[in-house]
Amino acid sequence: MVHLLTRKQYDEQFVPSIPKGVCTFCKWKEYQKVIKEFEQWIWISNLAPYWRWHTMIFPKRHFEEFDEQTYKENAELLDVLSHVKRRMLDANLERGDGTKVKKIVHFWRYRADRFDPISGTIRPSHFHMHITPDKDHLWDAVLDKDAYKFDFAEL
Repeated sequence: MVHLLTRKQYDEQFVPSIPKGVCTFCKWKEYQKVIKEFEQWIWISNLAPYWRWHTMIFPKRHFEEFDEQTYKENAELLDVLSHVKRRMLDANLERGDGTKVKKIVHFWRYRADRFDPISGTIRPSHFHMHITPDKDHLWDAVLDKDAYKFDFAEL
C-alpha cells in the first residue's frame, strides 16, 4: 500500500521539505508515486488526495498552461486520458461509502496567483490535470444557487 498524506501533512510537512526552486513534477522520480509512465506524460497518485482514488497526470516537460503543450504532447494526452479512464473504470473501484465508481472527471486549474492563503504555501506551476471518480451531485456542495444571474456580455 502506498503511504499518502492528509492535506494538512502535505502543507505542513511535505511542502516545507522541498528545497527552494525544486519542481516536484520535474523531479518526479524523487517526489511522486508513479502509477504509469508514458512517453510524454506521467500518471501519479495524488500525494494528498482530495478524494478517494484521486490521481493526476502531468507532462515530463515543464510548462505552465494547457496551450503551451506541443502537438506531440497533446496527441498523447488523449491516449493517456483514455487509458486512465479505462483503468479506473475496469478496476471496479468503490468509494468510501461503498458505492461503485462508474464515472470519471478530469480537470485542471489556471492559477493567476499560485499562493494559497489558507495553507500559506505556493502551489506548483508545472501543468497538471486531476483525474478522479465522479458521481451525480458530487459538486452540489460548491454550486452557486445564483449562477444563472450573470450577463455573458460582461465577458
